[in-house]
Amino acid sequence: MRIWKEKYYKKTNSSTSKDNGENVFEKKYKAHKEKLDAKPSLPESNVKHIAMNKILIAFAVSGSVLLLLGYSLGPEGCENSTIFEAVGKLLFFMSMGGIGVNLFILFISLFDNEFNSGIVLGWGFLHATCWFVCAMISAEALISDAWCNGNGPSYDIGAGF
Repeated sequence: MRIWKEKYYKKTNSSTSKDNGENVFEKKYKAHKEKLDAKPSLPESNVKHIAMNKILIAFAVSGSVLLLLGYSLGPEGCENSTIFEAVGKLLFFMSMGGIGVNLFILFISLFDNEFNSGIVLGWGFLHATCWFVCAMISAEALISDAWCNGNGPSYDIGAGF
């Protein structure tokens, strides 16, 4: 679109809206480009931490959805799980590990001047809250394999023990 405007818009409007050699389109384009070039007000370390937390929240939500999908479509009882349930558990527990990582990053941010500890604490709390809500939503799917039909954990390793 920009190339089309530069090619045709300049030719038709350059003679009608001259202001110190620049037309209106060029002024708006330069002002927009300056806005895009603005630096974020947060330090780079906080921006990376926020991005990590967004990914971990997405892992928790998508893992929870996959767990529920695999649980509802999969076989009944203590049989093998579906691929949806396996991938969902992997994503969900990776997100759970992120809670420990957030605590470690919070501890580091207390002693580092570059980190804003309030932002680290806020995003860590948001991630932990989202993870907890997803755990409550998919609780039945999470404990279905551990407690097979209400009989407790199965210790059958298949060798007659």
